[in-house]
Amino acid sequence: VRSAFGYTDDIELASYERNCPELDNIDGDDFIKVWATGIGHQTYSTSIGGTNSVPAFKIEKVELVKKG
Repeated sequence: VRSAFGYTDDIELASYERNCPELDNIDGDDFIKVWATGIGHQTYSTSIGGTNSVPAFKIEKVELVKKG
């Protein structure tokens, strides 16, 4: 399931935020636990000219469970 995660309550800003200090030491193979608050949905344009909507979440806390 695709989702949008960010650090603000604003759906538009959350999906474009690229500075996520909580994720600085997280690698692609790591296992993490995320506490997040649902803030609606994010709609975006697809490469074939359509649109898609995904759930949007505000990250409250991230915990490293295991390094991959």
